[in-house]
Amino acid sequence: MVENVNSLVQFLEEFYQKMDESVEEEEISFDKGSLPDNPYIILKETLNKIARNYNHYKTHSESIPSDMYCRYLNYWLRQKKKIYDATFQGKHHQKFSQKIMEHFPPGKTDIYRNLQQCNIVNDEISYKISKIRKLLDDLYYVKKKLGGKDTIKKNKNICLEYNKYIYDTIYNIFIDIIPLGEDFTLKNSDFIIKDVYTQADLNDLFTRIRCEEENMPDANQDKLLTVGECTPDKCNCTDASTFLSVFVTFLGSVITLFLLYKFSPIGTWLYNRIRRKDKIINDLNNKERKYELEHNYNNSFLNSTSEEYNMPYISINCE
Repeated sequence: MVENVNSLVQFLEEFYQKMDESVEEEEISFDKGSLPDNPYIILKETLNKIARNYNHYKTHSESIPSDMYCRYLNYWLRQKKKIYDATFQGKHHQKFSQKIMEHFPPGKTDIYRNLQQCNIVNDEISYKISKIRKLLDDLYYVKKKLGGKDTIKKNKNICLEYNKYIYDTIYNIFIDIIPLGEDFTLKNSDFIIKDVYTQADLNDLFTRIRCEEENMPDANQDKLLTVGECTPDKCNCTDASTFLSVFVTFLGSVITLFLLYKFSPIGTWLYNRIRRKDKIINDLNNKERKYELEHNYNNSFLNSTSEEYNMPYISINCE
């Protein structure tokens, strides 16, 4: 079967979704001890899924390298860690990774050793950063599986599919970044997966590939161009690919500007300038309103004191 973008993306999605599916038969159980009910349930479920997921990985080890499975395992475990930590509502508790290693049976030697090799959830990467890195990890995997830039650009259909996948990835990263808010700051290093790609590779990863056959007429087009005709039913136009290229370029520019504004020193400087300008305008408006109120009050007071009061005299006769 010839690999293409859609089949590779679908494979990765199904593999990752399988990691969180329910376990039909539990292999691992442990004494609840002092653990509250909810953390115990989450931890027990996670341990059983770890055992199942390792077997799932071994089945697909030809397609999923061991280092990538470790990253996938950590992406998934950070999601579980977020849920586990939330059950304690800010109270001090033992680290999620420590609880996993404490209760996972060492008798399952291969899986236990794999957990040690994968260094599970042992860094300070947040779940939010983890989600972004997984998107980049998948994009890098697909590009590598397709043979890299030089191979991709030679096949028009695959090249156009891959460029669309770049757009989809950028869009999904953009969607993940928007809700982070001003309190959450992203650094360049947050987008880098150590020992997988560098900053230069990341820039290349986001760059649209120029397809060699994108603007080349096929044999039928060549014949039609020779006789000077191009009928609607025979002409293989490239409007769709041209539009996609323009759209991806435009979206990439917008997202680049957004990232510069939100996370770069230039963006911080510009943001502070805008806030300072708004503050000055608000102060001026407040002073102007205060002056108007005082002026109106003084005028009304002066008018009231300078006018004569005419009080009518009403005679009251008591009979």
